Amino acid sequence: MPSRIPDKSPKKLLLGELLVRDGIISEQNLQSALERQNELRGLGRHKLLGEIIVECGYVTAADIEKVIAAQKNGKPVKERRENGFYRHFVQKVIVAIGKKVAGKNGNTKERKFDKNKILELGRKEFHAAVHKKEEIKHPHIIHTLHSLGVLTYQETKEIIKEVIKELDYEGIIVDYDPKSITVKDGEVYYLNDTTYIRVLPVYYPEPVSDIQLLMGYDECTNISVECLIDLPREKSDLVSFTFKDVVKKALLLKASDIHILPKTEYYRVFFRIDGRFLEMTEFLMNVEQGREFSALIRQEANLNTKGGFNPDESKVSQPAKIEYEDLGVGLRLEFVPDGWTLEHTDTTARLISKVGDKISTNLTSNLKRWGFSDEDIPAFKSITRMKTGLIVVSGVVGSGKSTTI
Repeated sequence: MPSRIPDKSPKKLLLGELLVRDGIISEQNLQSALERQNELRGLGRHKLLGEIIVECGYVTAADIEKVIAAQKNGKPVKERRENGFYRHFVQKVIVAIGKKVAGKNGNTKERKFDKNKILELGRKEFHAAVHKKEEIKHPHIIHTLHSLGVLTYQETKEIIKEVIKELDYEGIIVDYDPKSITVKDGEVYYLNDTTYIRVLPVYYPEPVSDIQLLMGYDECTNISVECLIDLPREKSDLVSFTFKDVVKKALLLKASDIHILPKTEYYRVFFRIDGRFLEMTEFLMNVEQGREFSALIRQEANLNTKGGFNPDESKVSQPAKIEYEDLGVGLRLEFVPDGWTLEHTDTTARLISKVGDKISTNLTSNLKRWGFSDEDIPAFKSITRMKTGLIVVSGVVGSGKSTTI
């Protein structure tokens, strides 16, 4: 009987081993991703290792595809990808987060921390944010970092600009005058000297041949909505969400106000977050949908509002309220007719938390816990002993006026 010929074909490596072998990620990166995969399995959620490695910011999806293609062809990946945009971006984000955390800890002078300590702090916060991406329900890490209060949109935009300049990327316009941007027939144009050129508005570089105009996340979202021209207008179209769904999203993003504004061809929903007016494109509605949605909100408000509120009123402004006990929030609403057609209504809702902070009998400890300075506390105590007078609480949107009262 002939002896078996040993198989001398190369061993087919797993994806993680390939990435480590070709220097695309480190062994430590791989172990961290495997731990995350096991953690998700324990929660009953199964994810491919490649997806987790991308989410952790170690590589891009394009890197993964190249490695898989090379494995099929039996060739190693020669390009180490160390000059890839995403890797540079993540490294700078981690450093920026590390410095920010150090500052919050009272170490405002960076020299108190060595480089490794800054990286350690940054990685910890960054990976914690990556793990919360599913909760935020948004595909990009930029939005997750902003929603969690780790890095603002403006901060990440500055990092992206820095990376683009360092890598000498062509075809991406970084510095420009916002007045040079115009939208026509669903396309965005940039005035370059005396000529308008068509550009692709992005908040993160994309692998396309078009000239890209780098914008902040919220800027890009808003201008992209301006480009929508063929929106559904059938009267039979039903809105797939309720006002309570809008409120839930507002609470998740820590918004202070909700604005529902009717325009010529559609209704747009905005949240006010940290004083910024940001559009929520997932709630975009055509005119028929928006009119029906506004009517449903007024009917819901009628059930919660005492007095002479009329859900059918369309000529005068009316205040109202809605409470969602299960969400721990109440809403103070104002319905304002558009003043022209009297067919559409602007709706504004202020979110007021119903989950009161635990109040002790010690006024001093309460005020200290809420952030009042030691110099202000005696003044507050003296006010509580006054029998007459007027107290005025003022501040910018979302500064805590209602909570203080």
